[in-house]
Amino acid sequence: MISLRQFPRPRVVLFVAALCAALLAACAPAATPAPTATALPPSPTSAPSATDQPTLTPPPTLTPSPAPSATPEPSRTPTSVPTPTAVPAAFDQLQLISISSGIGGIQVIFKIPGIQVAYQVKIRGYDYACVLDAKAPDRLFCSGLALPPADIALDVVLSDPATGQIVYSGKTIYSSKFGATSTVQGWGKNDCPSRGENVSCETECRLLPNGSACVVSTCTDACGLFFSVDTCPSDMSMDFPSCPPELFEEMKARYSIP
Repeated sequence: MISLRQFPRPRVVLFVAALCAALLAACAPAATPAPTATALPPSPTSAPSATDQPTLTPPPTLTPSPAPSATPEPSRTPTSVPTPTAVPAAFDQLQLISISSGIGGIQVIFKIPGIQVAYQVKIRGYDYACVLDAKAPDRLFCSGLALPPADIALDVVLSDPATGQIVYSGKTIYSSKFGATSTVQGWGKNDCPSRGENVSCETECRLLPNGSACVVSTCTDACGLFFSVDTCPSDMSMDFPSCPPELFEEMKARYSIP
């Protein structure tokens, strides 16, 4: 161990100072060397972008097509309903069932099934004004100034009162034995509301010795005796042949027998 007494005093002071400085220097931290600039590692090259993966195209959405709208049916324009045509009168069944004279002239009655028009009539060229009556269907009531003769073929013409157009032209016979009664009150005797209904006839067609034919017929209706026809001679024998069917129908038509 060093003794300070070995050194002179001035030297002691210097020695202590030097010793203190050395101690201080030893205790001082070593200076950290300044870091040298280190080259930075090269910046990483940006990684190659991954090859674009094909994007999955979404499947096309099924655009719902508009449901076909039901085509409206063409509107049915109401067609005009044809007016029912009136049933034509049965002119082929025309019958002259009554001829009578009175204060106003000559009254003539025709039976025409289905008649609905008051046709104007000519008999043998003479004019007759005619009317209908709801109480007596199928009857045409006519009046004029000429008396039609009986038992001969009569020319009869019916025409439309509005247009003058002829609707029927033919022949008919009114027998002198054809005692027809009226079908409407005021036109004759033995009328009743059911005149002309439920007509039935008992008819005989007889052959005369000369080969010609005659008819005997009695007809009734709901009112009783309607009319009768007798064209046979009063002295005719009751032993007679009957007419064949064709001639029988012809004779009934000639005398307007149902």
